[in-house]
Amino acid sequence: MRSGHPISFLMLDIDHFKNVNDQYGYPCGDSVLANLVKHCREQLRIIDILGRVGGEEFLVVLPESSQEDCYEVTERLRRWVASNPTLSDHGSEIFITISIGMSTYDPRYFGENNPVTIFKAFYKTADQAMYKARMAGRNRVEVWSGNV
Repeated sequence: MRSGHPISFLMLDIDHFKNVNDQYGYPCGDSVLANLVKHCREQLRIIDILGRVGGEEFLVVLPESSQEDCYEVTERLRRWVASNPTLSDHGSEIFITISIGMSTYDPRYFGENNPVTIFKAFYKTADQAMYKARMAGRNRVEVWSGNV
């Protein structure tokens, strides 16, 4: 808020994660989750925030990131995750994909300046965009567009 720069929000969902748990077991599913976090941290900046918000869903906050910057990051993450497997306890490779929804708050275009209100609104819109990505076939990025 102090900088006046945009801030972007991503919601990530592991596609068909239930199948991983069903096929390989919950300990392997936990390894997939940990591996995803490790890979995301390697791809994100030190100032970016990554957190698990439930099940196989994660929120990423990208300070000082325009919609264009954010889209580049999300596509890089999506491609990277899809091409880097997790090893199961039995030595087999488990490939996953992620669906990502993104939403960007730009103070030049949105008059709201209450951080809590902004966080809640853009968390919700990133989640809606992620749901749209899942409904459109998964393993994709959807950009939220509409009114807050």
